[in-house]
Amino acid sequence: MKPPKRLRKPKGIAGKSPNKKKKTQGTLPELAGVTDKETVPFQVDIGSISVASGSDQPNLAPVDQTPGQHMAYVMAGNDQHQVPKTTYYRYKDPRQHARVTTSVDVLMGQHVNLNINVSGALETTLLGPAKRGKDYELYSLGYSPICVNEVEESLKFYPYKVIANELIHGLRFGFKLQYSGSRLPVNANNSKSVTIHADLVREKINKEITLGRMAGPFDHPPLPTLRISPIFLAEKKNGDYRLIHNLSYPLHNSVNDFIDEKYCSVQYSGIDDAVRLVQNIGIAGKLSKSDVKSAFRLLRVSPSDFDQLGFIFDGKYYFDRCLPQGASISCSLFEKFSTALHWVTELTSGNSNILHYLDDFLFGGEANSPTCQETLETFKKICSDWGVPLAEDKTVQPTEILTFLGIEFDTLKMEMRLPGEKLTNLKQTLQLFLHSKKVTLRQLQSLIGLLNFACQVIAPGRAFCRRLIDATCNIRKPHHRVRVSCVKTIWLIGSSIVYWANKEASSRPGGLHLGLQNTGAHMIWIGQRGMKWGDLNTVFEQRLLNRPLPSFLVIQLGSNDLGISTSEKLFSDIECDLLRLHALYPALKIIWSDILMRRYWHNANCGQAIERARKRVNLRVKNLVLSIGGCAIRHSNIRAKESNLFRYDGTHLSKIGNDIYLNNLQGALEQFMRSGGPAVFPQ
Repeated sequence: MKPPKRLRKPKGIAGKSPNKKKKTQGTLPELAGVTDKETVPFQVDIGSISVASGSDQPNLAPVDQTPGQHMAYVMAGNDQHQVPKTTYYRYKDPRQHARVTTSVDVLMGQHVNLNINVSGALETTLLGPAKRGKDYELYSLGYSPICVNEVEESLKFYPYKVIANELIHGLRFGFKLQYSGSRLPVNANNSKSVTIHADLVREKINKEITLGRMAGPFDHPPLPTLRISPIFLAEKKNGDYRLIHNLSYPLHNSVNDFIDEKYCSVQYSGIDDAVRLVQNIGIAGKLSKSDVKSAFRLLRVSPSDFDQLGFIFDGKYYFDRCLPQGASISCSLFEKFSTALHWVTELTSGNSNILHYLDDFLFGGEANSPTCQETLETFKKICSDWGVPLAEDKTVQPTEILTFLGIEFDTLKMEMRLPGEKLTNLKQTLQLFLHSKKVTLRQLQSLIGLLNFACQVIAPGRAFCRRLIDATCNIRKPHHRVRVSCVKTIWLIGSSIVYWANKEASSRPGGLHLGLQNTGAHMIWIGQRGMKWGDLNTVFEQRLLNRPLPSFLVIQLGSNDLGISTSEKLFSDIECDLLRLHALYPALKIIWSDILMRRYWHNANCGQAIERARKRVNLRVKNLVLSIGGCAIRHSNIRAKESNLFRYDGTHLSKIGNDIYLNNLQGALEQFMRSGGPAVFPQ
């Protein structure tokens, strides 16, 4: 192998021969948690190395040699290794000593390019004085303690090869955000929480910079296409704050808007999976859990996407080098990593009773068995080998009562329940809402989230949440307010008249709620074509199985019974059922909607006779309903002689007819919902 060509005498060094070797000693800056598992390039000059002499080492050979440069592979370890001809070095394991010392035998003024197996944090540190310039430093990877070679070795037989390759490539070179939008500089202002807690934000940013996960501060945009997105603080349940990079701003033109949903979709384990795990381990089974620390920040971002992760604080520019909380793809990427960690733990421990939700891991084992403890220790050992830090304060040793995903599991009683703290918080929030006249959409959505969470334990409660969810409809801005009132649920049960009116209402400005949602009303349409009066009880009781009792019940039935049953028989059936409903549900207000006229009656030899029976039934049922505290709707403006109100069959209403019918319903319900209003519409 030819030695590198000698260079000319460097300028500024008078009287020194280029052939003469100079010995200078220098050490690289201290590093925290640097691993020796990744090959990264860097360049050092004579001021950063120690010049000495040494013999060749046959097991390490240079991979390339060009005039003025010497390429070599430097292997991590505590021993002094040597490379043929002019280069050798000494490398201490930075995970133990947090310091790297390099010794290289070179000619005066000669630059040496090395590929050293260290992490991106070492690359960042070494590139400071590099001859490649500041741009190379800007685009260097952030710091992550993960040992990529260990992960690669563990996933050698991972059944999902594509995902394994994606993980290894991302861990080694950074994960891409899959951003597909334009790369133009964009500015944005931070949230008010950043101004209020400026000292806390400053502390968190400085910590991220120290850990090598964030770049800055810069007086000017460090990248020509740097996009500035807002940052804000989100309060944790323990009173601490989490710094969030809001990549969903501005609406319709944010970073997240240009990340395809196919890259972000993810399926998590849930409470039902935890229930099955508890059932598997049986009564008095053991449960333990562990939590990955700084989960998203363990995954580095590809330098090609640094320009999409900028923000401003105190007039200085910064950008993230690791996955931020706020990127829509972050959960999907980390879920792939945690799923691989789950697979290795299950394979190594032989225990299938393992569950994870992003960075939370749950382990189970049978009673009087060391399985749970052994699985936890196996998991900790794998995390240590991979370089994955664990939150020791969140690690729980095997026990019979454990809280996972906010739900308390008790294997002694074989039950799950809300922890006392969450139950108290939920009650206080409900009391606050009950004493408020108006709340913001954001506050209402927060309450819905709390109630939905509680419904994982109290499943029947989901029916009550439906009304609150509907109250958020047509309210677009988080700061817009919603009136807190007594929610009135209205069920409209009927035959094809209701079925087609429901279709028409969906396209009207007032929507399915007929514009009554602002008064706290919630409409539920239950229309079945061909429905007869005898079907009422069955349909009503079935709906009550998964929904709360409505405030109003509007009944539009009886037309399909005329012509089959006599008016006396029909009224007798109606009277019996309505009195029964009133006795069983005294709080239910029954609203009778008149049987409509028709141009053609099925199963009728004489249309005039059916019309007379219709009037008799309507009058008698109206009087009955009023006697039990109900209301009645008359549709005197829908007349059979007006053909444009009916479809070609003479039975169903046309679009105009449906509009009139819906107007009648809307006006009647507005009147009935006012206390003290008339019980018949129109008066």
